[in-house]
Amino acid sequence: MRLTARSQKILSSSVSVAAARVVTVLCSFIAMPLCLGYLGLQSFGVWATITSIIAVMAFADLGIGNGILNMLSGALGRDDAKAICRITATALVLLSAIGIVWFAVFLVFYNFVRWDDVLGAAGVVPTATVAVAVLILAVTIALNLPTALFQRMQFALQLGYLNGISQATGGILALAFIYLVTKTDWGLPGMVAATLAAPLLSTWLSAVWMFARTPEIRLAVADFDGAAVRPILKSGGQFLFLGLVFCLCQTSDNLVIANVLGAGAVANFAVHQKYVSPIAFIGGMALTPLWAAYGEALARGDIVWIKRAFKKSVLSLLLIATVLSVFLLLLLPPLMTLWMKGRLAPDMLMAGSLLIWVTVELVGKAISIFLHGMGLVSQQVWTALIFLPVCLGAKVLFAQQYGAPGLVIGTTLAYLAVHAWPYWRLVRAWHLAHPDNIGSAPNPAAGS
Repeated sequence: MRLTARSQKILSSSVSVAAARVVTVLCSFIAMPLCLGYLGLQSFGVWATITSIIAVMAFADLGIGNGILNMLSGALGRDDAKAICRITATALVLLSAIGIVWFAVFLVFYNFVRWDDVLGAAGVVPTATVAVAVLILAVTIALNLPTALFQRMQFALQLGYLNGISQATGGILALAFIYLVTKTDWGLPGMVAATLAAPLLSTWLSAVWMFARTPEIRLAVADFDGAAVRPILKSGGQFLFLGLVFCLCQTSDNLVIANVLGAGAVANFAVHQKYVSPIAFIGGMALTPLWAAYGEALARGDIVWIKRAFKKSVLSLLLIATVLSVFLLLLLPPLMTLWMKGRLAPDMLMAGSLLIWVTVELVGKAISIFLHGMGLVSQQVWTALIFLPVCLGAKVLFAQQYGAPGLVIGTTLAYLAVHAWPYWRLVRAWHLAHPDNIGSAPNPAAGS
C-alpha cells in the first residue's frame, strides 16, 4: 500500500530516531561498565542519580517547547511560514530569559545546600566533589533550554530525522568523552560533564543544520510578537505541570532508592533500568513525530487518518513492548553477566517489574500523544494532579516493603489506577464528537 506524504515523513523521522536510539543505547551500554569500573559503586550511584535528573531539562522551559508544538504544526497545516517565524522568535526570547533566571536562582541557593546529603552520598563521596558535579548539571540545563525550541521545531516541521542524527552524534560523542575521562582521571565531575556536554553540543549543531535546510524559516529577534507571549505561556503552563509530574515521578526513582535503601542500591536499579531501556527507545520512536502529524492533520481536517494512526500506534506499541519484554527477560542472565562482567548479578524480579512498567508506560504515552495532538491537554492536567501524590506515596511505601522492584511495581499500579478510566473516557468522547471527515475538507497538499 502506498504511503501518504504525511506517513512517509513520520516513517523517515521514526526510522531515523530508531536508528539513532540504537546507536545511543549501544553507546550507553558500553559506557556503563566503563563508568562503574572507573567510579566505583558509590560514586557510580551519584553519577546515575545526577544524570537522571537531566530529564528536567525537557521541562525547565516552563513547558514552552511542548506548548509551541501544536502551534507550529497547526501553522504548517495552514502553510503559514510567517506564523512559524513569529512563534519561533517569540519562543526563543522567552526560553533565553528563562535560562538566565534559572541559573541566577540556582546560584543563590547553591552554597546553602549539602548536595551529598540530597543525593544520599554523605560520608561516601567527598562533599566538594558532589557539589561541583551538581554545578555542572545546572550549567548544562541553562545552556540547553533554547534547544527545546529547536527539537520541537524539527518534529513540528516533520524534519524529525535531524533529531535522530543529533541523538546518534550525541551518543557517540558521550562515549568518546567518557573514555577520555577514564584516561585523564577527571573524577566524578568530569564524568558528569562528559555525559551531559555531548548531547548539548550535538543538538546545537543539528539546529544550525535545520535552519540551513529551511531558508524560508528564519530565526530573527525582529520577529518577536508580544501578542503571542500569552498563548505560548498559557499552553506552556499546562505542559509545564505535566512535565513536572513526569520529572518528579520518573527522576525520583533514584532519589527514593538512595534515601530508603542507600546510594549503593541505585547501581543495581540503574543498570537493570538501562537494560530494559531499548524497549522504551524502540517502542516510542514514532510518538513525537506522530504528535506533530496529529496536529497538522487536524488543521487540514483529516479525521480518518488521525483515527487510523491512533489505533495502529496503540496496538503496535503494545505488541512490540510485549515481544521485546519476553525476549529480554529470557536473555537476562547471560547478557547481564557478559555486560557487567560479574560486577552485578542479574535480578529477574527487578528486570521483570521494569519490563511491565515500560510496557504500560508506552501504551499510556501513545494515548497521551494523541490527546496532546487533539489539544486535550487541560483534561490531562487534572489526572496528573491526582497521579502525583499517589505515585510518590506508592514508590516510598512499596520500596520500604519490597525494595527497588517494589518501587517499580508501586509506580505501575498507581499509573493504572489513576489513568486508565480518564484516558478511556477522553478518547471515546473525542471519537464520538468527530465522525469520519463529515463536514470537513481535507487539504490535498497533505497527501492523505
